Amino acid sequence: MKLDGKVALVTGAGRGIGRAVALAFAREGASLALAARTESEIQGVAQEVRALGRRALAIRTDVSDEAEVNRMVARTIAEYGRIDILVNNAGIGGPVGPLAEVSLKDWQRTLDTNLTGEFLCAKAVISQMKEQGGGRIINVSSVLGKRPLPLFGAYSVTKAGIIALTQTLAKELSAYNISVNCLTLTVTDTELARTLHGEAARLTGETFEERWRRRGAEAPLGRVATPEDLVPMFLMLASEGSAPLSGEAIDVP
Repeated sequence: MKLDGKVALVTGAGRGIGRAVALAFAREGASLALAARTESEIQGVAQEVRALGRRALAIRTDVSDEAEVNRMVARTIAEYGRIDILVNNAGIGGPVGPLAEVSLKDWQRTLDTNLTGEFLCAKAVISQMKEQGGGRIINVSSVLGKRPLPLFGAYSVTKAGIIALTQTLAKELSAYNISVNCLTLTVTDTELARTLHGEAARLTGETFEERWRRRGAEAPLGRVATPEDLVPMFLMLASEGSAPLSGEAIDVP
């Protein structure tokens, strides 16, 4: 198994991509620390992990809160003694609409959760990874971080920031056998994506499919993926074989 004996901390693990990644890691031998804001969801995923014969720790965490992030990491280390893999997946969609109409409160909340949250989680695990001789940090970005679209401005800005965060950390941590990469995901069939694109369709009067067809060759989005479609890339970046790869923003079609 690719991750036998490893400990993985997955944020946003209660549903969608985070849940799919956590279960895939468990099947490959990892022990899991599962974090999200909704206690019932991560407890449910923890039960699924245990049913696969792996250990699971569910920790309710708001990743925009530094004290909660630090407690999450401390509890994981107390339980398992190490953190080999961090999957920075927690995030929100943020406001949908023209940037000129976005409130400062909504803008700040999106940045606090999506960008500052990934910064805080990475910051909290770095000292442990240095002490144990290495680790893997996998950040989750979006194709909209490279090619933004109207109406998703706040979300796109956070995802672009995650790419820069990844590249900076990779350079700073290269001497410690800590790889830092991010996956720039296409539209994935999750509750978050359905809510975002449903709101955009309401504002524009176009369905999701109509909007992308109208944009034609400019459209940065390929097919709609399922969370399970993305799992192989997360597994690749979490494995020992990916160690030389760092600082990359990898498109996942």
